[in-house]
Amino acid sequence: MLPDLPRKFDNKATDVIQLNLEADESEMIKRQKGNIDETEQNGNTEQDEQCVDIVECKKRLREAYETILMYKFPLDDLDCKLHRRIRMILADSCAELNKSKEQTV
Repeated sequence: MLPDLPRKFDNKATDVIQLNLEADESEMIKRQKGNIDETEQNGNTEQDEQCVDIVECKKRLREAYETILMYKFPLDDLDCKLHRRIRMILADSCAELNKSKEQTV
């Protein structure tokens, strides 16, 4: 008897006799046919589906940096170094944004 196998949620033990010990990998892999057909029809790959709006990400990151720098609280040496680095990154990001705006105008 084996303890409950993964993806088997009935909380019962599994008897070794029930297992096909001579099965190869191709017999053990179960796939949902619908997912495979969908991918073939659409021609999409995972790379195609993971599109990211970089401009939006940079904007949200800039807002996060501004929020961090907005709050006033006592800083130790490590915090001062971190804040200095954030200010530098924020300044670079704002300069890049201004440069891209000038190029589009």
